[in-house]
Amino acid sequence: MRRLLNSTDPAFPNFPNQGFQGSNRFSNTTALRSTFTPTVVNEARFGLTGGTVLFFPNVNRGQFTGSLANQDGFSIGIGAAGISGATVSTGPSRRNAPVWQFSIH
Repeated sequence: MRRLLNSTDPAFPNFPNQGFQGSNRFSNTTALRSTFTPTVVNEARFGLTGGTVLFFPNVNRGQFTGSLANQDGFSIGIGAAGISGATVSTGPSRRNAPVWQFSIH
C-alpha cells in the first residue's frame, strides 16, 4: 500500500529503493487600512504562500548496490520485458511554486 503525499514504498519487501516527500511550506498576509475621511476608506492587502517540495531526496546510488537487489549502481529497466522491476524512483527532484496576491479596495 502506498503512503500519502507522493511517498514510494519498496517494490518488494526489504528492497532498498524507496523514497519520501518532504517540504518546507510558508504563508504570510498583511493588510493596511487608511481612513481619509469618514466616507473615504482605502485598504491594501498582500498575501504570499509557497514552499519548496522535495520529492525522494533520499534516493541515491547506494539504493542500487548492496546484497539485495544489487543493480551495480544502475536502475535496470526490466519492466519493458513485462517483468516487475525493483525500481520505484531513480532520483530526487524538487518544485517551488509560490503564489503572490496584491489587491486594493
